[in-house]
Amino acid sequence: MATIVYAGALPEVLETGVERVELPESVTDIQGLLDWLGRRGGPWQRLPRKGAVRASVNNHLVEPGFRVTDRDRVSLAPLAW
Repeated sequence: MATIVYAGALPEVLETGVERVELPESVTDIQGLLDWLGRRGGPWQRLPRKGAVRASVNNHLVEPGFRVTDRDRVSLAPLAW
């Protein structure tokens, strides 16, 4: 399972600071993860739009096309809100 850590204003908006999720096969990169999270509905629909979130995978800053797996720790933080 992947670990997703939310930073900045995201924990307040999403009502959680961290979660463990099993990524569907369709999620292969950061942008796919953000799209999938937004489709879950509820507070996740309020995730900042493309380009407004900074991501890191296993403590390394990455771009939206960076690959992710169920073994990764992904941190998401808004650039500005």
